Amino acid sequence: MFRAGISTRSLAMISQRLVGRKISPTEISKVNQELNQAVEEWRQRDLSGETIKYLFVDGVNFEMRIGGSVELVPVLVVIGVTDKGIKLVIGLPAGDQESASTWREFFRDLKARGLNHAQVTLGVMDGLPGLEKVFKDEFPHARIQRGQVHVARNVLAKVPQKLKKAVADDLRSIFYASSQKKAQEFCEQFKSRWEAELPSAVACLERSWQPVATKL
Repeated sequence: MFRAGISTRSLAMISQRLVGRKISPTEISKVNQELNQAVEEWRQRDLSGETIKYLFVDGVNFEMRIGGSVELVPVLVVIGVTDKGIKLVIGLPAGDQESASTWREFFRDLKARGLNHAQVTLGVMDGLPGLEKVFKDEFPHARIQRGQVHVARNVLAKVPQKLKKAVADDLRSIFYASSQKKAQEFCEQFKSRWEAELPSAVACLERSWQPVATKL
């Protein structure tokens, strides 16, 4: 509760009701330090024993206690999928998700911790500026796939409200096609139907199409 933003004074009153005694600021500080150490050891753990095939890469924002206040902090996240299909959070540093150099440093840190870049065959990401190029540099054996949700959001952002449902239905036909060939046909149909009326939406889809179409 303290790390989520509850003050030590409020936490003392809450603990009185919950466990029958007030937890002192000193106790809170001690536990917080122990937790920080455990989290840091987990964040820096050795990855050489994991066979990671796929990487899901994204940036998110978390509320964090910094000094005496709670701030919204951007965090880089990489989730790995092993050869047995097990998902693992393998990286979670704070950093600017719009910075290519920050992503490069992050990927290199993962490799320094034992991640075998030669075993990574696919990276799934949303097309943040410079991210795809940096990923290809650091994981040259892997292909790139754009997340469908991000692509759909980007396309629909260029569509007027009255047409959003129709366009979204056409996008789903592409994304959930039975084969890559069928998806390509639906993509051409999308272009023919909407190019005159929604040229920016069609152009957005075309820019993202090849990364989305990547097959496992």
